[in-house]
Amino acid sequence: MDQRIRTVVNQLACDYMQPWTVQQMAQKVYLSTSRFAHLFRQTMGVTPMYYLEQQRVMRARELLLSTNQAVGDIARAVGYEDPLYFSTRFRVTTGQSPRAYRQHPNPRPPELAPGTRNPRNPDPRPRNSVHPSN
Repeated sequence: MDQRIRTVVNQLACDYMQPWTVQQMAQKVYLSTSRFAHLFRQTMGVTPMYYLEQQRVMRARELLLSTNQAVGDIARAVGYEDPLYFSTRFRVTTGQSPRAYRQHPNPRPPELAPGTRNPRNPDPRPRNSVHPSN
């Protein structure tokens, strides 16, 4: 993995709750915003902001299952100012609301691990319109 991307990934793992922008991430490793975004996507298979969102949701899952904190408090703890926006993003990622997840956790694993493809396109195989004949 490119050392610059590794640096940002490590920083996001520690400071996921901060209000990051792609520009701030790029500045950390002395790259232009566009070059950083391209290199990050090429290396990680997802955009920097999507990666950050997945880190936040993974931490929120942990907090929902291990604490009795209110959903709004968890939202703020993982970097979301607006609990309603957090709930929307959590539902998009997990398929459940935070409250439903706390009551009956979805066994689906987090959709992002370093080096994986974009879960919005889970099948990275090229589409082929020609079917092999038998």
